[in-house]
Amino acid sequence: MLDLLVMKMSEHEKKKRGRYALFSIAVAAIFVAAAFASVTAGSTAPADDDAYLGSGATYTVGEGGDYEDFTDLLGSVTLADGDTIELVSDIECLEMFVIDGIGITIDMDGNDIEFVLTDLDNFAGIYVKDGSLTIINGGKIVVDGIGKHGIFVFEACLTANVNIEAGASGYGIYADTSEVTFTGDIKVGDEEARGINAKEDSVVTATGSITTGPRGWGIVAADTSEVTFTGNIYLSHSSIGVNAYESAVITVTGNIMAGIDMTLGLADGVTGISAIDNAVITFTGNVNALGDESLGIYASHTTEVTIDGNVTVGDLSTGIQVYDSAVITVTGNVTVGEDGVGVYAGDGGEATIGGKLIVGDGSDLIVLYEDGADPDETILGSGDNTTPTTKAGYLTYTDGTSTVWIKEEGGNNGGMNLMLVIVVALIIVGAVASTVWFFFLRK
Repeated sequence: MLDLLVMKMSEHEKKKRGRYALFSIAVAAIFVAAAFASVTAGSTAPADDDAYLGSGATYTVGEGGDYEDFTDLLGSVTLADGDTIELVSDIECLEMFVIDGIGITIDMDGNDIEFVLTDLDNFAGIYVKDGSLTIINGGKIVVDGIGKHGIFVFEACLTANVNIEAGASGYGIYADTSEVTFTGDIKVGDEEARGINAKEDSVVTATGSITTGPRGWGIVAADTSEVTFTGNIYLSHSSIGVNAYESAVITVTGNIMAGIDMTLGLADGVTGISAIDNAVITFTGNVNALGDESLGIYASHTTEVTIDGNVTVGDLSTGIQVYDSAVITVTGNVTVGEDGVGVYAGDGGEATIGGKLIVGDGSDLIVLYEDGADPDETILGSGDNTTPTTKAGYLTYTDGTSTVWIKEEGGNNGGMNLMLVIVVALIIVGAVASTVWFFFLRK
């Protein structure tokens, strides 16, 4: 009986020890799994775990900051959505700064960033892709190298308060399928460098100024993109101020200045505004292309250009050139120097001038062109208008295909003439009244 009891106790002890062993194995497995998970998560963290602060962190860059430059920063930190980079001094970068899929802020704090780019893969100082970038507190971004852009935005958003300088063939801002809000001055080099380039349905709103080098472009928009710009555009020789095509829309409030600031060169061969392929340009301000062989406004292929201001070009130049059912409207005066053309219209183009068309010695007032006609050009002077007019208050110049309307003489000055008559009459009445009072009424 005792032996049986001892045997049962032994079996019970064995079961108890077995359960304990299973429990120990399970606990050990949990610890192993936890340790493995910890090692796996750590493998995706930055190399310097102490530097990784998580989303919403602020990193100082520059002399006296946490990191020397962007390369140093990205070598130690994985940027997260909501992070801020604060510059504490001017910095120089040898590589493109890429923002991919996140939204961050760069606080310039009045400092400058100079990108010295030699590698072909580094096509811009800053490249924003599928994310967003906000730049605050001024400063300047300078990008050295041919064909290198200031900020390239692809399928992303940019909000920036900063000045940008790009070299030859580079674009200050390049927006592709993106939305941009920008405040600052843009300066670009020569050889088709562009201040703002918008394509593929991009929307750009900018305030500041744009300065181009020789053969540069101020604003270019294509592919139904929209650009709204407030500020002046300064052009050097053989440059184009505003260019829209492929149903793009550009709205500018400011002036085009070419040949006024001699530090930009003589500014010959400038085109103020160009629109083709169903584009629409609305410009509030004056177009000044004072160098020789320049063109104030060009439009073709059913485009619409409206200038609420004056257009002035130099010698051997053309004020307006309009073709292929395009429409140009200028509310002010169009002034052309010597040996040029006031308006050149062809193949159904139309131009309306709300002020005066003024041309210098040796210039033709209006030239109408019709492809296939003999002769294909008709030169019209001030007295060659067609009657009756087809637009009330305007003189009509047409060859039956293309038409130019110019405000009738006196139409702009009628109110002024009436006011002058009233003022003179009041002066005469006052003089008579004073005379009568002096000689007859005073005591």
